[in-house]
Amino acid sequence: YASLPNFALSLDATFSDLNEQTFHKLKDEYSGWSETPSSVIWKEAEQYTLLDFLPPFLQAVSGLHFHTTRATLNMPSFVGLSLTSPQEDKNNYSRRQVEQEVLVAYNCWGFAWEVLRASSISDLHRLTISTADPSLAWEALTSSNFEPIQSSQEEPLLLTDSSLRNKNIAGGDVLLVWHQNDNQPLFLDHVAIVLDDDLYFEKSGSGDRVPFRVNTWDGLDADFPPAVFHWDWRRRVRFCDADNSEMADGQKDDSDRKKNKNSLPSAEDAFGLQKFAAMEQFKLLDHLQLDVAKNFSMTPQYSDDGSTVEAQTYTAIVQLDRDIEFDEMGRASLPESVFSEHSLQPTLPTNIYADDDPPVVKMQEQETKSS
Repeated sequence: YASLPNFALSLDATFSDLNEQTFHKLKDEYSGWSETPSSVIWKEAEQYTLLDFLPPFLQAVSGLHFHTTRATLNMPSFVGLSLTSPQEDKNNYSRRQVEQEVLVAYNCWGFAWEVLRASSISDLHRLTISTADPSLAWEALTSSNFEPIQSSQEEPLLLTDSSLRNKNIAGGDVLLVWHQNDNQPLFLDHVAIVLDDDLYFEKSGSGDRVPFRVNTWDGLDADFPPAVFHWDWRRRVRFCDADNSEMADGQKDDSDRKKNKNSLPSAEDAFGLQKFAAMEQFKLLDHLQLDVAKNFSMTPQYSDDGSTVEAQTYTAIVQLDRDIEFDEMGRASLPESVFSEHSLQPTLPTNIYADDDPPVVKMQEQETKSS
């Protein structure tokens, strides 16, 4: 039911008359990159589809739509605060806490993060719903947990030469699509998981009418024209040496040093409000109870000159109340309970702050000027 045709298409493929050896090869090809691979079992004369060979999270959501829900909660507001000239302000926490809308929403990088995290942790079967600020998502996906593979900025031919584009990437790699306007910070637009040559899995946007789906390079290219967007491919670093230095999947270590699996942090740790608390203008968030900070993320919107917060959007980080389910063949699906919006409603304690006597906010309110 997508309003745009490009976002309505969802692909799959059928494999008929597979022998057991070919079945296991396909399973290894399409989910062997994950520590939480497909659980589908071999059965003679069974008809299999591409989805059967993908990791369980992808199977469970494919073809579905996530409908955003809303709650009204008392959260800190930074609207109208000047970021350039912090000064003493006698307004305490309670003056900055106002009722506002909090979204429970799921977008492409929130879902991709869960897929990548499950690929780093054995048998992770419980989804977390999140929609991080684009800058936090970019920071997480370009951290030392990921090795850069290729970029259209450095090799423009990647966008037109299929052989070159697919030469160095593999299943489980992550595609980042982004743009940057003049005098503006980089903006992350889309994230998708590589399945095969020019084949990807994505949450095709953040709206209610866009599905989780398998998509092709041509489909992505149509949605994000290369004349406007840049394309980067990254690979999760799967192992760490004993000295904690990361090793990408393709690297070889000829020494006898012990290698440890490199697990990605949770969405709560990667995208929670505590990440903003490190920024001077959002120090107030440093005094939230840690459970509160980790259960929400925020996207601030600034004035054209970047000096003032004009709006902020809070989103909840919600873990499903149950693991995904598996039928007798090992095919994954979401538990029935998650289709009730009440199961995803965020809540707050009476006092969201960890301090008994909260300090004052040290930011200057910018006077409203009439035109």
